Amino acid sequence: MAYRGTLAPNSEKSWDVKAANGRRLQVKCRLVGLHTGSSQTFSFFRSWDFDACVFVLLEASSYDIRSVVEVPVDGVRVKAKEVVWVSGFRVRVGELFAGLPGVVDVTSLLRSALENLDSVEDNE
Repeated sequence: MAYRGTLAPNSEKSWDVKAANGRRLQVKCRLVGLHTGSSQTFSFFRSWDFDACVFVLLEASSYDIRSVVEVPVDGVRVKAKEVVWVSGFRVRVGELFAGLPGVVDVTSLLRSALENLDSVEDNE
């Protein structure tokens, strides 16, 4: 809803949402709480065939949206570290706000979409 897009087919490996403007978005979510350290990681990237990644931090106790940033694929690649034994690249939670090129805070966009989703469900 936030991007007025469509979900990728189940077998798609590189992106999760195709936004209304045609951009392919990878989405990475992480639960964070009082004891979540900045060294915690999102799930691994195994391909770069997307336009941007939307990193979502959810409050562990409530699943409320804590913060969301959108980062162009080139910015993700700058911070991603290769992990050979899993054949992938990782991004740590603490690196999201540490000067990634092209970061856009989209927290309010996703919160608004969630609020609208709740109101749609209430009307059904």
